[in-house]
Amino acid sequence: MRRAPLQPLSLRWLQEKYAEPGEFTPQDTRRRVALALAQVEPWVARAAWARRFEQALNRGLLPGGRIMAGAGVDGHDAKGVHHTLMNCFVLPAQPQQELAHRLRRTLEAGGGVGIDFSDLPTGVMHELDRCEALAQTMESNPAHGGRRAAQMAVLSVRHPEIAAFIHASPHAHPHLVRAVALDDLFMRAVEEAQPAALQRLQDLALAMWAGGEPSVLFTTRLQADDNLGDGEHLTATNPCGEQPLPPFGACALASIDVTRVVQQPFGADAHVAWGALAALVHVGVRLLDNALEITQWPLVEQAREMQRHRRIGLGMTGLGDALAMLNLRYDSPQSCQQAAQLMRFIAHTAYRASVRLARERGAYPTFQASSVLRPTRFASRLPADLRHGISQHGLRHSHLLAIAPAASISMAFADGVSTGIEPMVAPQWERSWRDPQGRPCTSVVQPLAWRLWSELKGVGGAAPEGWVWLDDITPEAQLRMVAALAPHVDGGISKTVSVPESTTPREIEALILMAWRLGLKGASFFRRGSRAGVIATGTGPADAATRGPSTSCPAPGIPARGCP
Repeated sequence: MRRAPLQPLSLRWLQEKYAEPGEFTPQDTRRRVALALAQVEPWVARAAWARRFEQALNRGLLPGGRIMAGAGVDGHDAKGVHHTLMNCFVLPAQPQQELAHRLRRTLEAGGGVGIDFSDLPTGVMHELDRCEALAQTMESNPAHGGRRAAQMAVLSVRHPEIAAFIHASPHAHPHLVRAVALDDLFMRAVEEAQPAALQRLQDLALAMWAGGEPSVLFTTRLQADDNLGDGEHLTATNPCGEQPLPPFGACALASIDVTRVVQQPFGADAHVAWGALAALVHVGVRLLDNALEITQWPLVEQAREMQRHRRIGLGMTGLGDALAMLNLRYDSPQSCQQAAQLMRFIAHTAYRASVRLARERGAYPTFQASSVLRPTRFASRLPADLRHGISQHGLRHSHLLAIAPAASISMAFADGVSTGIEPMVAPQWERSWRDPQGRPCTSVVQPLAWRLWSELKGVGGAAPEGWVWLDDITPEAQLRMVAALAPHVDGGISKTVSVPESTTPREIEALILMAWRLGLKGASFFRRGSRAGVIATGTGPADAATRGPSTSCPAPGIPARGCP
């Protein structure tokens, strides 16, 4: 498929965030990454796999930002710290005397960290102050490279300090996003109109209405869906929310730019090239498996957890543009069906690739078919032939799927496609970020689909009939899109629901209930205009399986906080 000309911002972000000296184009960076990841392969096959990896990267496979920045980069920083290829981490809050050390090591390596403070009987707000102070110290240190020390703090709705946690000002802890853990027992109490539960939900909705935080995690759903639910307890995610993780858990990420598998865009015969998508998924699973082997681990406990379960997270980006190219309105039932079909295909293909790798390299060490395939577990919903293959040969990875925000990589390597599963923002809008020296920058951005339409059709003024932009998509339609994808994702989905400025706290209460009733793993809402310094048009990447808003590159409508 013919592509629109590259936007200037794409090359600028490539240079600022990912390129090494001597790398001038995305292809240069992709070649370095492909060569590095091929080193895990047998010596006689390395050259062939390097070519296959590079071809996949050129055709729409987008490894996570840490992989693109760090794979094949020799040496370490001025403090002797090796940077990890993992974006996502979760750490335990106890013992408290270990937390600061573990947090510093992980943040220095470049990972974003989620922490569940629910096991601390007291002193939660003090611990949040300590985490914030550490992040500020690191960010002001040139050796940290100006990278955001992103953290998420999670607290159970039943904790004695939950009121202070909910009502904490986002300005008090600008490096932390907050999430409240809600189980089904609490949510049923809300449905039954029990006064204490209703009051707490009202507090949550009011805080979300005022500033977009905290988000919520539906922990019963997290646990029920977990392939490892018999042996681990999930109560936290990484700051972007795309990966629920156990203590010391981590995950390697990649996204597929689904605009690259749309054939004959905008035409009556526009369709998805399923064979091309399958090839990208198979290569992507192997690439991420290799990334687990060559990465540096900040903590030995994280390396042990990876070796036991080998979590990876493959998902999609560019969904908003792809739907437009398929002549589908983002908020239509047909778009939900198409998005679900895409993610279901990715999920089944990824699990088949993991079975194949288990036959070649061995299953993850703790694999037990009876546990993984037990009803309610994600794998129990896979097709019968695939479940049979899993029972016979095992899985290489306990988890394979996540939909990340993919904000920076979508700009630097996919020419600014709509990030993750977000809709297109507007025909033209202004993106803000800070350069490596911390200076504020802005640039005009146009959606890929809009520029491609203009090039193919020779129109510049009006979008095709039926196109829809973010501000015209209801919060309910955004939740329905997440719900369409959720059954096909064993991890999480990074998506903040953007709601109009006129939305009331009572309406946000209803949206929280809707998200739970739809079976989501969490919900995050941002009321446009509710936080100073945030443009009121459009959205950035964040989650209904929770994610705080983007920090280094906030898109319009999302506060400048959250993921690295």
